[in-house]
Amino acid sequence: MPAFGPYQAIGINRGIVRDVKVDDELNVYLQLYPAHKDKELVVKISDERFSKYRKWVHDGLELVSPTNSGKTPFGWTDWVQTKAKYIEYWMDGEIFLHLKRADL
Repeated sequence: MPAFGPYQAIGINRGIVRDVKVDDELNVYLQLYPAHKDKELVVKISDERFSKYRKWVHDGLELVSPTNSGKTPFGWTDWVQTKAKYIEYWMDGEIFLHLKRADL
């Protein structure tokens, strides 16, 4: 599976995700195909695979990027940064990207 910085993709839907980038501060960005750019993204984090989701800074278990949030075709999404071992990206009730932090 592909690696992006310290993250390894343990599941990726290449029909939705065109690319992933991780900068020096470990901010994770996604580049989605235009057909999916206006859909709602839900991001969940955990220390175990599909288990015991951690809370985000806003105290919820899900970080939601609303639909029609102004993403340009082939533009990068807002960044996500976490110390959690797993990052899950969901769309339409299904996981489309699952990242595992390899350096923890």
